[in-house]
Amino acid sequence: MGLRFVKMQGTGNDFVILDESAGPVKDAPALAQTLCRRHYGVGADGLVVVTPGAAGAGAVRFYNPDGGEAELCGNGLRCAAHYLRWRRGAPGELTLTTAVGARSCLVNGKPWQRSVEVCVDMGEIGRRGVAAGGEWLARPLEVSGITTTSYALAVGNPHLMLLRAPEAGEVVTEGPELSRHPAFVSGVNVGWATQLGQDRLRVATYERGVGKTLACGTNACAAVAAFVLEGRIELGATVEVELGGGVVRVGVDESWRAWLEGPSEVVFEGDLAAAE
Repeated sequence: MGLRFVKMQGTGNDFVILDESAGPVKDAPALAQTLCRRHYGVGADGLVVVTPGAAGAGAVRFYNPDGGEAELCGNGLRCAAHYLRWRRGAPGELTLTTAVGARSCLVNGKPWQRSVEVCVDMGEIGRRGVAAGGEWLARPLEVSGITTTSYALAVGNPHLMLLRAPEAGEVVTEGPELSRHPAFVSGVNVGWATQLGQDRLRVATYERGVGKTLACGTNACAAVAAFVLEGRIELGATVEVELGGGVVRVGVDESWRAWLEGPSEVVFEGDLAAAE
């Protein structure tokens, strides 16, 4: 019997979902490297391992295609909540435990729906201690010969936000080096964020251990937080964030907790015998 999997996506951020209902997933880092390979495996931006719990609860872990484990993944969390609602009949409101704590999730759809909207609590935005040496707020950073304002923020995982649009090809050419910036001992996700209107941003992302992706939920939250710190977006506002694969909605409340809402879709499921 092969390895059962489900392929899901949220705004183009795609994941292989493995379910531990029948037993623990062995060597998830190696599986991530195998399953996430495009053209040779299922192909995905990440592996999500879901452990169903009691009604309305469960646990979830996230692995990048290079085998590294991510502390949190916003779109992966939304897909995991949707998976438990769709496959395991979980209630619409549920709590999932991640490496950085419990996160409440709301799946706006019936259990049989393969495409729904999901809103998740992303936790408190970290504004200090993300980079070695402590706080990194409104620091000028030169990239591609352009000096721009940058912020280092944590949304479960670390983010370096550049407050400008990327130059042509810059996400791919500069992203790998920036993701290994020496100020971040465990690497960093890199985002380029542009304000399109009072409550609308456009964000491009290079994810550590992944590469350029169509969407990154934690990066979208970091972008909104950066513009709040700039005084250009109000705390509590609902902000539409345009990503390469679609639009999500983000808010940061008075306690600096972020929430993320957007689509989740079941793409297909299968049985990969070669991965046993």
